[in-house]
Amino acid sequence: MRLGESLEDYLETLLLLEASGHIRCVDVARLMNVSKPSVNKAMNVLKDKGLVTQQVYGEIHLTEEGRALAKDIYKRHKIVKDFLMNVLGVSEEN
Repeated sequence: MRLGESLEDYLETLLLLEASGHIRCVDVARLMNVSKPSVNKAMNVLKDKGLVTQQVYGEIHLTEEGRALAKDIYKRHKIVKDFLMNVLGVSEEN
C-alpha cells in the first residue's frame, strides 16, 4: 500500500509513540511539530484505510496491518538514514 510521504511519517510516529503505551493526537502533533487538526485529518485517512482505530477524542491504536506497514516504513527510513550518514557522510542535521 502506497500512502505518500506525509502519511508514512504519521505511521512511523505512531509506531514510535506506541512504545510509551498511549498514543494521543496531542503527542503526535508535538513530536511531528504539526497542528492537532492536521493530526486529526491524517488519522481519519489512516482509519479509512484500516491502519488505525480511534474512538472520538480517544487514544489511537495501530491495527495489525498498520503496525506491520509502520515497521516496514521505519526499517526503510532507517536504512536510508544509515546509508546517508555512514556511507556518504551526511550529517544528521542535513
